[in-house]
Amino acid sequence: METVVWNHLTLAPREEGTCLIVTGCAAGATEIEIPALVEGLPVCGIEANAFEGCSALTRVTLPSEVGEDVYFTVGDGAFACCDALTEITLPPFVGEVGWGAFRSCRRLARVRYDGRVYLAPYAFTECRALAEIPPVGCASEGVLSYTAIEELTLEGELEYIGENAFEGCERLREVVIPRAVRQIDALAFRGCRALERVVFEDPEGWWECNSYREADVPLSLSDPERNAAWLSEMDFDDGTLYWYRKPSHKTEQE
Repeated sequence: METVVWNHLTLAPREEGTCLIVTGCAAGATEIEIPALVEGLPVCGIEANAFEGCSALTRVTLPSEVGEDVYFTVGDGAFACCDALTEITLPPFVGEVGWGAFRSCRRLARVRYDGRVYLAPYAFTECRALAEIPPVGCASEGVLSYTAIEELTLEGELEYIGENAFEGCERLREVVIPRAVRQIDALAFRGCRALERVVFEDPEGWWECNSYREADVPLSLSDPERNAAWLSEMDFDDGTLYWYRKPSHKTEQE
């Protein structure tokens, strides 16, 4: 099967012709509805850079459901720089949102998703209007950096907070670090100027890894105000690479 044109979309076969992937849309399109099936084949994703720079695109509707065996992905940079896009809802069947998928969508103010979805590095970076986000279960590198989020809920099973994950979130005021978290990479909260409190559900057993010293430095993280100051100022300049909890540390739940 060759490229298929459906309404304003172009689609191409993927995985030996067993499904279709969205590859682009008509110039000037303002509203896009992505179907579940086209010519009898399921739609299984959006290609990298498929809508990048579609400056008129204001609304994208994904199908409400797809086949049981479909692993739907949103490719790297798929909607990057779609300046008119204001919100996006990711249905439960979306398994992955790629690197920089919504990077620099300046008017994107609301993201909804139901279920666990992998958010690749920089998925929503530079979305300066983004103030509302569901509980975060994947805090990969730069994932929500330079957004307008004021409230951030980290899911209880989250184990890792990546480098630059929330850097430059200047309206963020308070964060609770779940008990399951084992590592916070450098610059994760750097530049969060309004950050007042960072509460660790389990503040014991944390250490600082510093590239300029062989010995790790133990941390006392029981003071939420001090934690906020440390994390918002955390930088490479002092050699800090990350904070981590030693494997020997046992949580109350363990």
